[in-house]
Amino acid sequence: MSLVLAFSIFESTWSFVSQQNALLLITLVCWGIWGIFDKQALERSSHLDVFLVMVLLEVPQIPVLAALLQLTQPGWQICPQLVFWSALSAVLFALNMATYLVALSRSEASYVLGLTAGYPLVSQILAVTFLGEQLVPGRLFGALLIATGVFAIGFSPDSTRIDRGRVQHRTGLQERLFLLACVVIATITWGLKGLIDKKALNLGTPLEVMLIEVTANSTVLIPLIAIFIWRQHKPLLTDKKMWKFATLSTLALAIGGLAYLAALKRSTASYVITVTGCYPLIMYLFALWTLNERLDKLRLIGIALVALGGIVVQLVEHR
Repeated sequence: MSLVLAFSIFESTWSFVSQQNALLLITLVCWGIWGIFDKQALERSSHLDVFLVMVLLEVPQIPVLAALLQLTQPGWQICPQLVFWSALSAVLFALNMATYLVALSRSEASYVLGLTAGYPLVSQILAVTFLGEQLVPGRLFGALLIATGVFAIGFSPDSTRIDRGRVQHRTGLQERLFLLACVVIATITWGLKGLIDKKALNLGTPLEVMLIEVTANSTVLIPLIAIFIWRQHKPLLTDKKMWKFATLSTLALAIGGLAYLAALKRSTASYVITVTGCYPLIMYLFALWTLNERLDKLRLIGIALVALGGIVVQLVEHR
């Protein structure tokens, strides 16, 4: 009887771990290619136009998610607290995407995405006070490895920098500071978003949270149009390839986001957020292949440290 019980416990535990790892793998792959599509879209249009297209592509997701909810969760209901936390997550996402796209339009994909991968350290620190999670030394060590990797990426040379001549050097310094500010905001907001998502998932299912977030993201159209009018910016939305890459980016983000929320529902925020911070390794391989970025040893070491940090966290969680 005890053997049967032990086998049953082992089988259920193995099933949980396998499903969790599958969700994390889907997230990593989708997020790894997501930034590549963004960079390709930005090569064909301005960051404002790409952001507008991405917000427009949120709208058709609403009926799809509502249909999936009706199919898988008949009689589903959403409480006001869930709306609050999910809407707050959407606000952070909008701020994150705005600063991230500006940074990505001004630098290499692997450079920007590598730096913003430092968000797990933000989440790791805040999860202790915000969510009451335990500070696990091994998990913190993994997060520090990721932070070290991000630090190394920051010192790797960026081929888009301007560093020739006195005037150009001054312009390059201003550009670098502006880029750094965008990266810092994107990193902090992405780290905070994970914690807010965990709060929302305590009140609803991944599909319910995602439906509210997508709906809230769609409302960004209103202030975005106001910004266009204020800046007298006329969007150019006729480039078919820009639409193609923006659509692929949105699809990868949606699939990866849903897998991420499902994984976050099953485990602690500090674990899931830290492991998913390894996506730059996949992204860098795609950047070398599709964007013809040159191989940089320091950046590769930094990204390897980011991946190593995720592996340490994975081993600590399942030892």
